[in-house]
Amino acid sequence: MQGGLALLTIIPRVVLSGVLGAVGGLLFMGLLGGLLVGATVLVWRSMGFDAPGWLTASLALTPVVMGLAGSYCGAVRGLLKGLGQQLVERRLVAYLYAQVKPACLAAVKKLSGAHASSAAVAAEVRAQLEQGFKEEAGEQRPASYSEKVARFLASRSRRMLALSIVGHVARAKSGDEAVAELEKLGLQKLEAIVVGSLEDLFSLKLTLVSGAALLVCALPQAIYWLSR
Repeated sequence: MQGGLALLTIIPRVVLSGVLGAVGGLLFMGLLGGLLVGATVLVWRSMGFDAPGWLTASLALTPVVMGLAGSYCGAVRGLLKGLGQQLVERRLVAYLYAQVKPACLAAVKKLSGAHASSAAVAAEVRAQLEQGFKEEAGEQRPASYSEKVARFLASRSRRMLALSIVGHVARAKSGDEAVAELEKLGLQKLEAIVVGSLEDLFSLKLTLVSGAALLVCALPQAIYWLSR
C-alpha cells in the first residue's frame, strides 16, 4: 500500500495540470468560437442577408459552447498529461508495473508460438489484466479513509497503465511481434509508453466532444436554412 499512498502526493500537481488545461482549452476554444461568429457575420453582410433576431442571438452561444467543450477537453488532457509525468517523475510506474506484469507474462506464456493476431494478443492481455483486477477487488477492504483513496488511485492508475499496454500491443503488425513486444517490455520503455499514450486513450472521446460542440453551434443556422 506504500506505493498507493505515494500516489496521494501527486494529486496537487495532477489537479493543477487539469486546471491549467481547462483554462487553456476555455480560452482557445472560446476565442475560436468568437472568430467563427465574426466570420459568420461577415458572410451574412457580404450576402446582404438580414438574419432574424433569434438567429442573430444564437450566435452568442457559439463561444460559450465552444469554450465549455474546450475547457472539458483541456482538463482531461491536462490531467492525463500531468498523471503520466508524475508517475514517471515519482518512479511510480515501477510500482504499478509490478502489479500488471504477471498478467502480461501469463498472456505471453499462453500465446507464445500460437501465431495469433496482434488483436488477439491484445485481447488476451486485457482478459488477463481484468482477471487480476477482479481478484484484487475481492481482497480485504482498507479500513482508513487515506487507504481507501490510495487504493482507488492505485486502481485507476493501474487500469490506465493496462490500457496503455494493450494499446501498444494492438498496434503491432503481427501477433508474433505483439508477443515479442510484451516479452521485451521493460520499465524504461513502459515509462515512455505511459507519457506518450495516456492522452491517446481518450482522444476519440475528446474528438467527439469537440465535434458535438460544433454541431450544436451550427444547429440554429441549419434549422433556419432547412425550414425555409
